Amino acid sequence: MMRTGKLIVLEGIDGSGKSTQAVEAAEYLRSRGQPTLLVREPGGSALAEEIRQQVLGSWDMSRATKASLMRATGHNLFA
Repeated sequence: MMRTGKLIVLEGIDGSGKSTQAVEAAEYLRSRGQPTLLVREPGGSALAEEIRQQVLGSWDMSRATKASLMRATGHNLFA
């Protein structure tokens, strides 16, 4: 079954306020009765959060491996 709805993406450099803006946008939409799911990439599910910890942690892995794992979190989130 295909889910329908809107996907809002916030991009920016580290420390630019993306998380703050995402929370405020979600609160705004919810206050107007819009069902809202707030997730982060990588993250948003238990598996993706575990992968996030490994990728963003101090593991010694290649950029290609990190990119593949990041892609996997997106597939897991939107599957």
